[in-house]
Amino acid sequence: MKNMDHMDCVMKTMNCVMKTMDCVMKIMDYMDCVMKTMNCDEDYGLRDEDYRLCDEDYGLCDEDYGLCDEDWTA
Repeated sequence: MKNMDHMDCVMKTMNCVMKTMDCVMKIMDYMDCVMKTMNCDEDYGLRDEDYRLCDEDYGLCDEDYGLCDEDWTA
């Protein structure tokens, strides 16, 4: 059963990482926008929010991964 739990945990962690990567891509888009023009101010509020959410997701991700490893060694 532990193996199944571990796989479930790994899947959740991978999902989390994918979401974080998606978030990072959005920030890259924003940075790209800033490089091209200074007319990104409207986007800036949204991007800032994305960035905070991104960090939150990433933190949760790391927590999940740690739990995963504990389960595996247990």
